[in-house]
Amino acid sequence: MMIEVTSVQPYGGRYLLLTFNDDDYAKVFDTYSLRKLPVFSSLENPKFFNAVFVDEGAVGWNEELQLDPDVLFEESVAVEEIISTFFTSSKD
Repeated sequence: MMIEVTSVQPYGGRYLLLTFNDDDYAKVFDTYSLRKLPVFSSLENPKFFNAVFVDEGAVGWNEELQLDPDVLFEESVAVEEIISTFFTSSKD
């Protein structure tokens, strides 16, 4: 089965909240490291960043700037994992 993004929502001007066709949970992708690359510098513009959309199973901002769903899936973190880490570390 090919991994495809089924929904994307920008969050905090830096993160993408994603769902995929083979998962029952949401994942978060941090775009911070991408922004250091010249091809992704336009992501620094909040209006541009927030215009993200799903394009045939991938994430895109326009016809020239898209992110591969396999990379997004592998490099993103499950929301449950983030919440668990937050609550575990806040108890210390």
